[in-house]
Amino acid sequence: MSAIETQTDIYKDLEDWYVTEKPLFDSLSKKVGSLIEDILEKNNVEYHSITFRAKDVESLITKAKSKKYKNPKEQIQDFAGIRIITFVKSDVTKVCNLIKPEFIIDEKNSSDKGEELGDDKVGYRSVHYIAKFNEARTSLFEYSHFKDKCFEIQIRTILEHAWADISHDRTYKFNNSLPEKNDIKRRFALAAASLEMVDREFDRLSNELEEYSIEITNDTVKGNLEHEIDGTSLMAYVQNKFSIPIAKKMIKPTFMKSEKNVIDELGQMGINTLNDLDNIIDKIVETKKVSIDEIVIDSSNLLGLFRNIMIIHDPEKYFENAWQGKWSGIDHDDIEYFGKFGLDYLKIATNYGLSLEEDEYEDEDEYK
Repeated sequence: MSAIETQTDIYKDLEDWYVTEKPLFDSLSKKVGSLIEDILEKNNVEYHSITFRAKDVESLITKAKSKKYKNPKEQIQDFAGIRIITFVKSDVTKVCNLIKPEFIIDEKNSSDKGEELGDDKVGYRSVHYIAKFNEARTSLFEYSHFKDKCFEIQIRTILEHAWADISHDRTYKFNNSLPEKNDIKRRFALAAASLEMVDREFDRLSNELEEYSIEITNDTVKGNLEHEIDGTSLMAYVQNKFSIPIAKKMIKPTFMKSEKNVIDELGQMGINTLNDLDNIIDKIVETKKVSIDEIVIDSSNLLGLFRNIMIIHDPEKYFENAWQGKWSGIDHDDIEYFGKFGLDYLKIATNYGLSLEEDEYEDEDEYK
């Protein structure tokens, strides 16, 4: 039998084997991806996306042929692949530090493409780990059938991912060797350098914002509230001022992506610093003889909470300056809530053209 025939048999055998085994690698990639999601979320590490897949049959055979593997079942280690895309470079480091203790990392076959490039070159940068589940995990029933199965984990930033996709898509046609014509090769290198510079600047900005957030949080705890209201300072204030109702799960500490709306409305009310806001809340507690919990009780999120606070503080000013027709109806719960603070909310709302929306009850006489 010729060498060509032998090699053909290897590829055919690989394809037949993998068609049978692929469901196992699909399951493996999903299991690893889900585990990594849990690890990162538990440690409050933000990430852009986590994707996972088992290599498709066609790309597997193409890889085996291009690498001329003699024993592809043993030599190919990325039948299952997981890709983690972070926002900035420092998060890549955080992810790596959290992942490595959770798996057995094959250091010999793993790589950091950035380190391989060195300090004087630009190009593809990404961390690639070849890994297995450790014995503690494979001793569990749900992981036992993955014992000794390898998988690849790639970790990179959004911009590194963009460069990798563009570079791969455009260079594979030239067998990964770009033409010299029209300075194409040089211009690709310049583009890679530009992306790397932007990536580093985003990382620095992210770290500075984190430092600012820590500074604001520390100042808020100490009672230093002479900071202008922005998304970072407002959230730091919330976490301190409303820590008890948040811990009781009375309110979710989220603005529902409406931080800008809240900050704009506070500004239209003349509330520009944390101290301005804190004085208003303390005045409500003192003059209305209510607790922080009672202020929070009708709000499911921070957008509703701060609108309620502004209305309680000065309803006419709120509707004249900040409301701007953002909603058009109220219900009986609103009337009851604001009534606790001495406001005739039905009258106020009617004056500004808001309508009373009837609650839906199974028993029509329940409100009578």
